[in-house]
Amino acid sequence: MVLGLEEGARVALNVLIVDDDATTRKVLSRLLEKRFGAVVREAVDGLAGFLAADAEPPDLVLLDVAMPIVDGPDLLAKLRADPRFASLPVITISAAGERDVVMRMIELGVADYLRKPLNLAAVEKRLVRVLTATGHLTPETMR
Repeated sequence: MVLGLEEGARVALNVLIVDDDATTRKVLSRLLEKRFGAVVREAVDGLAGFLAADAEPPDLVLLDVAMPIVDGPDLLAKLRADPRFASLPVITISAAGERDVVMRMIELGVADYLRKPLNLAAVEKRLVRVLTATGHLTPETMR
């Protein structure tokens, strides 16, 4: 249990993970499904991520910075330009050497960022913080 959230608590959450690394997607998917009861969809690049968001708008996006075809900053800019996604919570996933790019994404309004390699305890705490701030976790769901 993390911060009072019981394992498997249901928060009616639709999450889109956009990352070209299959292992990262798998680890995050399992965490979101197991700890938050989220429905998770995955995309391997920014173009596929935009198409997935367009087809079924998510409640939260976890977005890698460096990807082929359309990278994280370009996808985030495209999402922010669309009124449906202007306030969509996005958490950036970044390797340590991408500081300038992460700063650009912060300017575009990311809710938080995760550094690779992922520390699952830290990821879980950040997810709880963002989901609480967006109203997806409430005192009732945290009991």
